[in-house]
Amino acid sequence: MIRKTVSLDEELYQALESAGLYENYRSFSELVSDALRRQLEEHKKRAYLKEMEEMAKDPMVRDDIAEIEEAFRFSDAEIDAV
Repeated sequence: MIRKTVSLDEELYQALESAGLYENYRSFSELVSDALRRQLEEHKKRAYLKEMEEMAKDPMVRDDIAEIEEAFRFSDAEIDAV
């Protein structure tokens, strides 16, 4: 485990306490770790969506998708018929 010192604005700390968020954790370190973990997950999601948007613009990817859709057109039709 790595130890880091964190400085908070007093108003932010008071808001955390009054919202009761601090009470849901064993320690302030656990709260900070959880918040950072969530921030990292959100960052990864945004980066993934950005990559998907960029990929969707690529003509080769669009052509591949069209080929796959065509290859499965008949099996998709069978499922839709059920």
